[in-house]
Formats: sequence, structure tokens, C-alpha cells
Amino acid sequence: MKVIDRLHVCIPAYKELFVIKTLNSLAQCTPPLGKVNISVFVNGSERDESSIRKINEDAFTEIEEWIANYDGHFQVEVFKDFEIPADKHHVDFSRKRLADKALLDLQKEGKEGVMVFLDADCTVNQEYLKEISAFFNETDFKAGALHIEHPVSDARKDRKIIEYELSLRYLVEMKRWTGITAAVLSLGSAMACTSQAYIEKGGMLNVDSSNSTFLEKFARGEQCGKIVKAVVYPSARRSDRVANGTGSMMLNYAEEEFYRLKVAHPRSFEILREFLLQVPGMYQHEVNVNALYPGLQRFMLVNKIKDQLRMFKEVSSSTEEFTNSVYSYFDCQMYLRYLEFMSDEFDDLHIRHAISWLSEYVTGHDPMVNLWSHLQNLRKREVG
Repeated sequence: MKVIDRLHVCIPAYKELFVIKTLNSLAQCTPPLGKVNISVFVNGSERDESSIRKINEDAFTEIEEWIANYDGHFQVEVFKDFEIPADKHHVDFSRKRLADKALLDLQKEGKEGVMVFLDADCTVNQEYLKEISAFFNETDFKAGALHIEHPVSDARKDRKIIEYELSLRYLVEMKRWTGITAAVLSLGSAMACTSQAYIEKGGMLNVDSSNSTFLEKFARGEQCGKIVKAVVYPSARRSDRVANGTGSMMLNYAEEEFYRLKVAHPRSFEILREFLLQVPGMYQHEVNVNALYPGLQRFMLVNKIKDQLRMFKEVSSSTEEFTNSVYSYFDCQMYLRYLEFMSDEFDDLHIRHAISWLSEYVTGHDPMVNLWSHLQNLRKREVG
């Protein structure tokens, strides 16, 4: 029987004022099987202003004091580095530092464990650690996407964060609808993987924004599941720490009085879906590019996709193998490149209209309900 009894929770912290709230949330969790190590990495750039350095120093001291007074079930540690080269200083660099340290600790123990990634502005539900442990001990998945729910207390006042979470869920639902069924909601603050799988995938990259798609490495091979009972509650605070993250989106709303959150037009997904449905037949017959939508033809030409399809055909021994290769190719970065390219064909759509289209033609929900009801429907759909 498989037994994984080590969890390493990795928390990067930069300019964080409320990291103690995250630690208190973890401290109230039901203890899982085995040992839990919580590591906080307070980090900063060599070019940070003195005001930012003070925030980081104060956070580090506050965490040290919290650890000194903590007498719970978990092992908690904090370390710092405020001299990270500016060209390397980003959240994914810090996540990698934490993950590599966790891996080294596990190797010293001679144990396999699970690396859990959480941000310093999040809280979690009481069963968070227990459910993560159970997931990896009771399934064969090598990675897991945790369930997220941005806190909503008033549907009208919290419209901004409702729209933002809807945009995340819209993109994942539409991606699955195109045929890329293994698509997951991949957030750096809500993911976990086994230490062995981390090694097998070559660890995390030292590139900004690369690890926001870290789970996609596992999803492509159907090695990533959903840990729906482990819930992360990301903060809706404003922040400039991560480009395109929750905080930066809240800044957009704050700085532009009539900011309208827009997402890729449904027509872009329809065109990709129509193409991917034809992929199995391409193994036996040459793709008729001229029959495809003109915008997709141009995208394929620019990215030399016809040559790529020919290569996949040469190295595949079956229709299934060829199809899986093409679907994997259109996952992740190529998928994002496609959506960006097609934004010149179809104007992005306000999330309110996009989510109504999703409800009517994909999920089967009532398209006329308010945004909060749309979000509740999609959360329930995710949990199953």
C-alpha cells in the first residue's frame, strides 16, 4: 500500500502585511497522516526601496515571533533573502527556491512527499491538509489542482472579484469544450505535486510566469486530478506583485472607474474546436488547410503548424498517438498564443456576455441569471 506521509507547504512572501493570517489558517487545519512542514520564504530584490525592505524585515520578524509562540502539530520555518538579482526576482523564482529546498529536505529523510504551493495572502479550509494527503494516498495522480473560491460576502459590492474568478473559470471551461479535456485551473497558490513527479518533470523553471502553467505538465498526461475538498480562499486585495494575477486585476478596477473585464471571444474557441475534431482523420489524410477558417490558416502558417502535423504523423504509430500529440501541442503555450492571435479576428468580449454564452451553449445553465449565480453554478460544476 502506498504511503506518503510528508507534506511540505511552500509559501513565498514579498511585501506581505498579513502573512500571519495565512499561518493562522494553516494552524487550524486538521492534522493529516504523518508530518507537515510549512516553509515561508520572505524575499526581496537587491533594488528594492527602503520602504519595501522594511515591510519584508517586519514580516520576517513577525513570522519568527509567531513561530516562537506556536505549539501546534506542524513544523514551521521561515528564511529570507532580500538580495535577489532584480532580473530574477519574481514569484516563480521564489516558488522554485521553496520547492527545491523541500525536495532536498525530503531526500535527506529518504522519503517521498508532497509539495503544496500556497500564497501568503490566502486562507484555507479546515480539511485542507487532510484532503491533500488523502488525495495522493488514495489515487495514482502525481499532481493536483486545489479548489479555489475568492471570498464573496456581498454580490453587489464584490462584483469585481466575482468577474475575475468567472474569467478564470470561463477560460478553463472553454478550453475543455474545445476538446482539451485535461485542462485544469492552474494557479500558483492552489496546486500540489509529489516530490518524485517534481523530479520527473524537471522541477520548476526559473522564468517569470512559467510556473502558473506548472500543472499543465501533468494534465497533458492525465496525471493531474482535482482536489475539490481542499479549498483555497485567495485574497481580493490590490497588488502589483504578479502581472495578470488577482491583485493586479483589482488594481485595474481601482485605477479605471469604468474598467470592463474582457475575455477571449467564444468564436475563437469554436474555430479551434472544429479544427481539433478533425485531428483523428488527419492521421490518414493530409489536412486541407484551405477549408479552415482564414484566421486559423494564417495562425498555422505563422507558426508552421502544418510542418508540425507532418512530423507528428511520421513519429506516430496509431491514430490515438497522433491525436494525443496534436492535442498536447495545442495545450498550454500554443493555446495561449492562438487566443492572442485570434483577438485580432474577434474583439474580446465582456465577461458578462461571455459567461452567458458559456451557460447557454456549453454548461446548460440559465444564461439570464446574475454573475454571482453564474459563479456559484461553475463552482458546483467543478466540484461535481
